[in-house]
Amino acid sequence: MEIPIHYTSIAPYFVLMALFVAEAWAIQHAVPFFRSGLKASTDRNRFVELDGLRGLLALGVFFTHSLSHQLLFATGHWDLPHSSFYAQMAVAPVAMFFLITGFLFWSRAQRGTLGTWREFLDRRFWRLFPAYFFCLILIGLIVAVRTGFTLRVPVFNLLRSALSSLSFGLISGPPWNGYLDVGLINANVFWTLRVEWMFYLSLLFLAFFARTARRQLVLLAIAVGIYFALPPLLPYCRVAGFGTFGLGTLSYFDFYLVAYFSAGMLAAFIHERFRLKWLAGSSVASVTAIALIVVVYAFLAPVASPLEGMILGIPFLLIVYGNSFWGFLRIRPLVMLGQISYSTYLLHPIVLYTGFTFVAPALHISTLTPLAFWIFIAINGLAVVALAAFSYRFFEAPFLKGFVGKSTAAQVDRVRASVEGSSKAASAETAL
Repeated sequence: MEIPIHYTSIAPYFVLMALFVAEAWAIQHAVPFFRSGLKASTDRNRFVELDGLRGLLALGVFFTHSLSHQLLFATGHWDLPHSSFYAQMAVAPVAMFFLITGFLFWSRAQRGTLGTWREFLDRRFWRLFPAYFFCLILIGLIVAVRTGFTLRVPVFNLLRSALSSLSFGLISGPPWNGYLDVGLINANVFWTLRVEWMFYLSLLFLAFFARTARRQLVLLAIAVGIYFALPPLLPYCRVAGFGTFGLGTLSYFDFYLVAYFSAGMLAAFIHERFRLKWLAGSSVASVTAIALIVVVYAFLAPVASPLEGMILGIPFLLIVYGNSFWGFLRIRPLVMLGQISYSTYLLHPIVLYTGFTFVAPALHISTLTPLAFWIFIAINGLAVVALAAFSYRFFEAPFLKGFVGKSTAAQVDRVRASVEGSSKAASAETAL
């Protein structure tokens, strides 16, 4: 077993992020689909800063898993990086993703614009499933290779595995084809999709509380009450063969509801009722937000907690009010990285697993010099961004309502020109 070198410098993060932004710029300018679609999306997006934020968040998790793979390769154990900065990259970005979800859908719930529940769940399914299905195909191919293209379990078990995966993990099932390391292929990131779906399904109940401030306070009291009261009671609720009758699942979801979703929901409540854009966009607000983010990465343990949600909730609130950190979050390549962030989040573990499984052994990756190691990670990251762009183009975008691609954009321009021409002609006839 090799003794791993621990990479703790944060400088490579900024260098590689600049490289990934440059790659996004190149893709945006080389591929008309992204150039026209990005412009249309940016022009109509009320919260374009959130797209820029998403681009940073998804790639942040990539850095954590890069170092976790290095530790796994050297020690045989999957663990968080020894650097608190890179370890926090696995926690804070996921927390912010949950804040974004809470904010966007609670904003709609407050306005009563979620639509019917069938429509809402149908839209969420087609937003999340296509790229997820693409990931499942890639994971299936890797499992097939690792198991020698032989069926190692009964067909019924294979069907149970498929059902579990297709349900976003809401239904439990055995590992694919008996391959126990499937979680390493996707770095177990799919747990966040399970929590997201719990939130979507819970909106059937939560939306009742969204329309008035008093109801929202009642909801907060209920959630906090469950958060503190239920966990100590769970050991006494277990019945052989029946588990905890769903109370364990309720406690699990309520933790994330209180810790993270509620911070985004609070931001939606404030944003709906108070006009604070003048304050949120100030340089003082930007510096304050950066200071709070530094506190999270420098001083908080990389463990999910309500404290982290509360601290991150402040810079998040400033961002939803339009604070772009002096225009940084509105940089178009970064916005594009935000658009493909869902695919980035799902695909980056697959790329890393492939690189560390099939390439790293020849490089003795755990003992590389820092420069050589980060070059290897940079190559993996460039592949992630390219593959995520492909996934977005062919698996996500076709199912997105209102996305304007190259051909659609051209049609819109022609219709607009036709309408303007007709208006001018009508004006001329009126003048005569």
